[in-house]
Amino acid sequence: MSGDGTVLAARFVDRPNRFLVVAELDDGRRVDAYLPNTGRLTHLCVPGRPIVLRHDPDPRRKTEYTVIRAWDDTWVALEASLAPRLLVEWLSAGHPLGPFGPARSVETEVTVGTHRLDLRVVTAGGPVWVEVKSGGRSDTGTALLSKTPSSRGASHLATLAHLARKGEHAVAAFVVQRGDVRRLLIGGDADEGWIDAVRSAHDAGVVVCAYGCDVTETTVRIGRELEVVWG
Repeated sequence: MSGDGTVLAARFVDRPNRFLVVAELDDGRRVDAYLPNTGRLTHLCVPGRPIVLRHDPDPRRKTEYTVIRAWDDTWVALEASLAPRLLVEWLSAGHPLGPFGPARSVETEVTVGTHRLDLRVVTAGGPVWVEVKSGGRSDTGTALLSKTPSSRGASHLATLAHLARKGEHAVAAFVVQRGDVRRLLIGGDADEGWIDAVRSAHDAGVVVCAYGCDVTETTVRIGRELEVVWG
């Protein structure tokens, strides 16, 4: 088990706080693992649920392990911070950014006023400002927005809305890190703040895009664009 990046099968035991999981390895040992996702994840954090850990030994870390997958009738990738990189890989392969077409160039972590957005994508029609959000909830093939409030996420969407009102192209991109969804619902039982923020951005002219991923125990990549439905 030594060395960076080793992947181990485990089962979920407990979540003492939002960044820490107690996991049981196949040999019966219990270990602490970092959870790189601030969502409530109540549908995944179930005792006995299969999960996947990556061994990340580093003396600067409090734990030697990171939770990277959880089983929900399919593997769900949990590293929320990967979402922008996954979209960059999708665009780099020649796929269009919604109605704006293929990317000619992509900048990451771009500053707009006092805010930092994930991407600035240059297309044939000009630059497009993009904020990327990760998701993992679903119900019978429909991806759902988070149930966890996020003032930071709402602020990013408000920034996109401001840009759109000024005539700039803007996209809110939701990367759903599971493979069993074909659409994203803006509504349902998601946090009302999230729903209102997405609706307000859309009303201001922000294009809402969604993507579904192909996920295995060790790999994740965007595999398709999802239909966005409003409920």
